[in-house]
Amino acid sequence: RHTRYWRDCSSDVCSSDLQASIKAAVETEERVNFTWMSIFRPPVLRYTVIFFFAWFWNYVAVYGFGTMGVTLLVQHGYSLVHSIQMAIAGGVGFVAGGLISPFISDRFSRKWPPFVVTVLLGAELLLLGIFPGPVLITLYFFLAAFQVGIFAPLIYLLTAEHFPTSGRNIGMAFSNGVAHIGGAIGPFMATFVAASFGFGAMFLSLSACFWLCALCLLFAKQTTKRNLEAIIVSEFEN
Repeated sequence: RHTRYWRDCSSDVCSSDLQASIKAAVETEERVNFTWMSIFRPPVLRYTVIFFFAWFWNYVAVYGFGTMGVTLLVQHGYSLVHSIQMAIAGGVGFVAGGLISPFISDRFSRKWPPFVVTVLLGAELLLLGIFPGPVLITLYFFLAAFQVGIFAPLIYLLTAEHFPTSGRNIGMAFSNGVAHIGGAIGPFMATFVAASFGFGAMFLSLSACFWLCALCLLFAKQTTKRNLEAIIVSEFEN
């Protein structure tokens, strides 16, 4: 499976020690009978936890207002037409984020662009919680969609890169798939906080969720422009 890599990894690119380390790590990894329980054992466990909570908090925040936004705005006093008009900004954000994402996926470490846009979105929600108004609400719809356009493709890739080859599907299925529980919790959380503590408090809670997501990303590894086999080395040598 790695024949092409060994052919391309010439002495000018990889030292003999690095080649030997990579070969040993890959052979060790390929002998592992990777099961569901493997993602809960070191050295993989820490990445299971990191990416589960990164995706979980992101889904809580994205689905929290994203699925209930127009309804909550109408309940807060905005007309249905005005609420929909503000939400249209989200369509622009999706397109902008999606168009930019391919140009930054290998230019920067893959965790940093999602980290930056997530922190900025959290800051905007903090302002929105303190000074709720139509301008900031419209900006939120744009930034939330823009964040998804940057976050989703880069973190999908980053998540997969943190799991050994034989366990990549299992790692993704748990850390991203099971984390969709956050998407189920988000709308209930948003409506509960809005009803119990006010409209501004709901935005503050969503801000906290995005910042928790960004905090998780700080513990991800640098994988950009690194060969997947080389990444595996660190898994078995740490």
